[in-house]
Amino acid sequence: ARRLAWRAPGPDRIVVADLADIGAPPRVVATASGAGSLSRPSLDGDRLVWAAATTRASTILSLDLATPDAVPVTLRDGRRGELLAEPTVRGDRLLYVRLTNLRQQLVLGRAEPGAAGRTLLRLRGVGGRDGGRGHGRTGQGRRPEDRNGRIRPARRTLHATALDDAFAYVTRVPRRGGRADIVRVPR
Repeated sequence: ARRLAWRAPGPDRIVVADLADIGAPPRVVATASGAGSLSRPSLDGDRLVWAAATTRASTILSLDLATPDAVPVTLRDGRRGELLAEPTVRGDRLLYVRLTNLRQQLVLGRAEPGAAGRTLLRLRGVGGRDGGRGHGRTGQGRRPEDRNGRIRPARRTLHATALDDAFAYVTRVPRRGGRADIVRVPR
């Protein structure tokens, strides 16, 4: 209720305004570097959480706004080829989306560095692949395929998240046309 946080464009920045201090200018707490990008921020009390991605890494960071000289703390580090996105913090819980070319997951865990999480919802990945049937190719390690031998990407992408005391919410955005919807999943 005391602060407002938002993502400002070009280059991506996370900006925080203290609503109790009317004359104070908003302060920039994070800036994307190079070809990097920042997600929308999530704010719960004095805790601010956001995702940062570059061409090489993806992380979820947290900042204690009650401490003036606090530095961001890494809550999650994405593995190679993995994008961590759309974090939401509520109390001691962190909800986020983990994306790879093979799968999309909605993950809930403790809002502590390196804490394990559990998958609440799983969809196929957004990257399609062939069935491994080309000349000189092997079928080992193939994923389940359709009748034509292709591996199709998911029709929807997991996007914005929200969290309350009983449920986690995630927006599913269609890749081509159609309407987005919001899925409610028990915590």
